[in-house]
Amino acid sequence: MDRIRRWAWVAPLVPALIITLFALGAIASGVDATEFEQSTGTAWMTVKESSPATASYLVRLERLIGVGYATFGLMWAALAWFFVRQGDRRGWLLLWSMPVTLLGASAVFFLHGAQGLGAYYLTFSGLSVIGLILSGPTTNPAGEPR
Repeated sequence: MDRIRRWAWVAPLVPALIITLFALGAIASGVDATEFEQSTGTAWMTVKESSPATASYLVRLERLIGVGYATFGLMWAALAWFFVRQGDRRGWLLLWSMPVTLLGASAVFFLHGAQGLGAYYLTFSGLSVIGLILSGPTTNPAGEPR
């Protein structure tokens, strides 16, 4: 059990890094034409040609959402690497923001018909919960080892 506890911090680290990479991809690419057409029923090129200002706004919005997810992913990865790995109680408590945020994002995606993205975030939320439960803090509130 001690070996599992020692390496359980990797469970939230891996999804955090994957989320960061996918977010960086969204920042680089902007709007995915296929996904846009599936969710709206309108071809992306039609929007781009008929209303360039709207298309530009949607690309900017998609990139800003990517910046937000990349920021969260980097924060979660840093919490897992620098704090949870060392058994810090405060870092462990802060890293619980990851499964809560991903669960909320998953619910929104499921409600709006994007089951693929909903399942993706739900899986990462579950994986981070398992890692957090198994890793548990190894310090008391004063920061002293137990």
